[in-house]
Amino acid sequence: MSTDSNGHATGFDPSLYDMAKAPQIDSAGLLVPNTGTALNGVIMGGVNSPFGDAAARHVTKDFAPRIGAAWDPFETGKTSIRAGFGIFYDSPSVGTQENGEFSNPPFAQNITISNTVLNNPGSVVADMNFLPPVLTVQQSDWKQPYVQEWSFDVQREVRHKWFVDAGYFGNKGTHLVGVIDINEPKPLAYVAAGISAPITAGTTQLLNRVRPFLGYDAINAFSSRFDSDYHVLQVTMQKHFTGSSLISMNYTYSHGITNAQNDFRTSQNTYDLAAERGESQFDFLSIRDNLVSLGMLSAGGKCRASSMLTPACL
Repeated sequence: MSTDSNGHATGFDPSLYDMAKAPQIDSAGLLVPNTGTALNGVIMGGVNSPFGDAAARHVTKDFAPRIGAAWDPFETGKTSIRAGFGIFYDSPSVGTQENGEFSNPPFAQNITISNTVLNNPGSVVADMNFLPPVLTVQQSDWKQPYVQEWSFDVQREVRHKWFVDAGYFGNKGTHLVGVIDINEPKPLAYVAAGISAPITAGTTQLLNRVRPFLGYDAINAFSSRFDSDYHVLQVTMQKHFTGSSLISMNYTYSHGITNAQNDFRTSQNTYDLAAERGESQFDFLSIRDNLVSLGMLSAGGKCRASSMLTPACL
C-alpha cells in the first residue's frame, strides 16, 4: 500500500463521513458558502487516517499455497496423471493508486483569476468556485487481488512415440481491480428530485443535489470488488521422431467470464456490479493450433533442437 513521505496520501472513508456535517447544495448543484464541514470523510495518511501513514487498508499476511502431484497408475512409464493448485496475489500499479495526490483537496487546489494584469495577478480577486470537488481515491477497505489456479490432466503414450494429453485447467480471480464512482446517485434518484431526463453534459452538475455524499462530485475509487472465472479443456497430440523433431497438434476449448474487462473499466451501475458480468474481451471459445518442430544434428554434433522449422545450431 502506497504512502507519502510528505503526508500527502489522501483517500475517502465512507464510514467517517458525517451527513450532519454535509454542506448545502443549491438548485444548480453548487456548494452553498459557509455551510457544512470541509473535508468531510477525507482521510490523510499520518494525520487522520485509521490506516496509519496509508490512506487505505493494508494486509501483509495473505496466504498463497501451491501444491502439485503426479502419478503413474500402471507403473509402466507410459501414463501420467497430474494435478495442481495454487493461489497467486497481484500487486496493482502503485502509480495509479497515487493519482489522487495530484488532484484531491486539501493539497491540490486550483485558483482562477480573470481580467487581471500580468505584472500583479494577485491584485484582482480570484474567481469563486463553488463546484463540489471530484475525488480520486483508493477503496478504503482494500483487499489484495488474487487468483486461484488449478489443473488436472492425463498424458498417455498410446503408441511408440505418440503422446496424447487431455486436461482441464481453470482459474478464479477474486478482488480484481476496477474503477467505481462510490458517489454515484442511486438509480432514478434524480427523477424523484425533479431533475428532468435525460441527463446530459449540461445537466450532470445537477446530480450533485442527489449524490450520497453531499459536498462532493464523483468519488472515483480504485476498487477491488470485481472477479472473473476461466475454464478450459486442452487436448494435445504429439509425434516424436528420432532426435529432437516433433509434430504437435493442439485444441483448446475455453470460456472466460468477468465483470471488469481491465483495471480501469468503469461500471455502468455502481449498485449492480452483477449486471456487468459477461464474456471477457480475451475470450476465445475454440482455438486450434498445429506446430512442427524440427531437430537437426550436424556432422560435428553441434546443432540442437529447433522450433517452428528454424534450426538452432551452436
